Amino acid sequence: MAICQILYVSKLSKKTDVQAIQDIVATANGYNSKNDITGILLCRGGVFLQMLEGDKATVEALFKKIEKDPRHSNVVRIFGIQSNDRLFPNWAMGYHEITDLDAKMVAEFLSWNKLISAAKDLDNNIILHMLGRFERVLTKVPAA
Repeated sequence: MAICQILYVSKLSKKTDVQAIQDIVATANGYNSKNDITGILLCRGGVFLQMLEGDKATVEALFKKIEKDPRHSNVVRIFGIQSNDRLFPNWAMGYHEITDLDAKMVAEFLSWNKLISAAKDLDNNIILHMLGRFERVLTKVPAA
């Protein structure tokens, strides 16, 4: 079965308390478990990068809800692709707060890739590979 993967970025709404992130993750973990959605949420300074994986109709419906969620603003879809495999099969919603070291690693990885490939735009597979590296540091949040 083909898996839909949507990657997007968003910003925590100014009206939303930063402590609400844990509530968002716990709620997402419970909802995703019930709907066979997996993924990861990376956060740094109120900016989110999230990957959602699952049945296309289910993931697309969830993404539409996220776009309307007042706790988010500036929701930008980076890509929506079909894959044979999940990148985060063991995570209803893995969470990781990006540290300074993580941010430097990502920036270096992306800059070296551009030098090596001489590409203007990054390939989705490169982004997927980079995201997969975060699986070992994800934090489990109890389902709501």
